[in-house]
Amino acid sequence: MRNSKVEHQAKIEEACKQLEANPDLKILTVARVHGLNDKTLGNHWHKRTQFHSKAHETQQHLNLEDEKVVVGWISKMDDQGTPPRQRHVRDMVEYLMQAKDELNAMRLRRHWMDQFLKRHPELAHKVARRINKDRALAQEPVRIESFFNRFSEIKSWFKIQQDDIWNLDEKSVTIGQAIGGKVFCRAGKRNTRLVQDGGRE
Repeated sequence: MRNSKVEHQAKIEEACKQLEANPDLKILTVARVHGLNDKTLGNHWHKRTQFHSKAHETQQHLNLEDEKVVVGWISKMDDQGTPPRQRHVRDMVEYLMQAKDELNAMRLRRHWMDQFLKRHPELAHKVARRINKDRALAQEPVRIESFFNRFSEIKSWFKIQQDDIWNLDEKSVTIGQAIGGKVFCRAGKRNTRLVQDGGRE
């Protein structure tokens, strides 16, 4: 449901951009191209209707552009294997609020984070699983392919039989261990992970 609303809003915004770039086009024609109701598009084009997020923008701590910055930061941290926890997102938002208005900077309302997630369905708040840095890097398809190519070469060169292949794992004390917990990340990810150093002694 959340994704369908975002897609619908994106269609309307794209149609309005097309009307702005080509004033001679008719609303009905553009609406049909984008699969929209012509009255709905007309109301948005003539500013008689606003999206829910924009209508309440003045009541929000951050405007839509500032929130895009926060979304981009969360996505970047998630891609690096260090998705931020809720307190880190709050700190980032309050920092932006203070940077905009040092005199009137406030703390976030109690349910602001929940409303933030509703406005940005591309994000999710879920439990992350810890994973060592080396193991996370080893999951890259290029590294996996390179490993098995090299493994096949060595196996062929030394004429190693399948029965002579063993899988060994040595364990000791982990250094730089991450703490699991709920984090903000991209929506739709099957496995959300917190990358830890993984060094051992």
